[in-house]
Amino acid sequence: MTSNTLQAIIKENEHILKQIVRAIIFLSKQAIAFRGNSEVIDSSKNPGNFLALLKVFAESDEVLYNHLHNPKAKNAKHLSPQTQNELINIIGYDVIFSKIVSEIKKAKYYSVLADEVSCHHVEHLPICVRFFLMPIMIIYVRNLFHL
Repeated sequence: MTSNTLQAIIKENEHILKQIVRAIIFLSKQAIAFRGNSEVIDSSKNPGNFLALLKVFAESDEVLYNHLHNPKAKNAKHLSPQTQNELINIIGYDVIFSKIVSEIKKAKYYSVLADEVSCHHVEHLPICVRFFLMPIMIIYVRNLFHL
């Protein structure tokens, strides 16, 4: 495989992954469910909002269309619920968590509450961060929870 061919494959995979992440971010921001009755994109049943949104993106994106309907690797479509959850976690921790930390750093006052809970022999440590943001005469109190 030549260097140019390899670069083209990498660029195509990056494009596909960007579209998948774009769909995940949109559905997450809008608090829309991802999955439907069927996890098959060409199903006559409800494929779910995630796959339906990718189908809409694919109407104007030939690379994504080819990936959804004729994937080069059947085991690397990146459309499974497991992959969706992994990408949601990555986006949540890397993007959202860093935004929350930057907001807390801007706050003049903040508090951290933690309480260990045991449920079915599994320990959880919920954390609540409360902080005050004071832009132009308006006080915002934010409560953030993390399990």
